[in-house]
Amino acid sequence: MTLHATAKVINYEMSIRKFLVDNLQTIEGIELLWDITVPDPDLLNQMLSFSKWVAINLGDMDRGEFSRAFFEMYLTTRNDPDGLILTELSDTVMGYLSDTDVPHGMKRIQFYETTINPNNAALWTSIGGILVQDVTESGRIDYGDGLKYKILTVVTRFASKV
Repeated sequence: MTLHATAKVINYEMSIRKFLVDNLQTIEGIELLWDITVPDPDLLNQMLSFSKWVAINLGDMDRGEFSRAFFEMYLTTRNDPDGLILTELSDTVMGYLSDTDVPHGMKRIQFYETTINPNNAALWTSIGGILVQDVTESGRIDYGDGLKYKILTVVTRFASKV
């Protein structure tokens, strides 16, 4: 027996990726990196032209009728002595993770079932919503070498059939 589309980790991860790429990368022009932690010296050498970026690590998932999943976002800036660029980056990202048009302020992200067609194009079929339940923001961390970062820990919830 196969898992229902709402209980598949791949659909959750692809939905989060699509949301972040469509908004942070495409609209805001913020570089996104996946499944790394902040500053890896070898990776930094490849990113010398970046002044700011966000690294995303998709984390644990508790599957159930009202599933819970976590991800971390490492917001990083370079050559930002007073941390204002990092603060601005944090405000931008938080703007996409919240919704001031609803009383509870929780953002709803479209939840998709994702399939790849023979031309290697993703097909997105809406299967519900992912609620951003909570975002915990760390303090500013000075990594040295002109790097500063903050960590956003994001808790999401969504209905699923398991």
